[in-house]
Amino acid sequence: MGSGERICRIPRKELTKTILCIVESRAEAARIEREFLGDRWDTDDLCLNLCVGGGNFVGGHAMSEETKAKISTAHKGVRNSAEHNEAIRRARLGTTRSLETCRRISEGRIGIKVSPEGRRNMSQAKMGNQNALGFHHMEETKRYFSSLQRGIPKGPPTEEARRNMSRGQTGRKHSAETRAKMSASQKRRFSS
Repeated sequence: MGSGERICRIPRKELTKTILCIVESRAEAARIEREFLGDRWDTDDLCLNLCVGGGNFVGGHAMSEETKAKISTAHKGVRNSAEHNEAIRRARLGTTRSLETCRRISEGRIGIKVSPEGRRNMSQAKMGNQNALGFHHMEETKRYFSSLQRGIPKGPPTEEARRNMSRGQTGRKHSAETRAKMSASQKRRFSS
């Protein structure tokens, strides 16, 4: 595709995207891009790359740790606008994290302690009905839900229902692991 800086100057409808091959890793993609481009990235006016394929162009050299620290400091405390956050939200809609990503996030959070103030803030944020505020089902939907409940007795189960439930549980055996968990739970409950 080329570098974003050059692509942004061209209307999207004038660009076409052709997938030349599918690779397993970023390193392999960079190698194939370098082979494909050769020296055209520098000589061909139609090539949109700012540097040799697969590289990140930063003025032709890698950033020093000092430069990275300056950029980091400049971005600290900067908040995105509501429009920017909405654009990010829309871009992420429908995407899911891979199990590997979830595992890495989980491992990265091990040992992080939330301060009492943070716990209080999270608790207050969760209080009350946070979901579907002001939402009301349509009358048609209410009638449908109501029809599903017809014929289902309200209140405690009848003797027949109790017998059926008992029959359904007869012969069921808990595993040794489950019995141990149940025992430990009861011991904790009655020891305190």
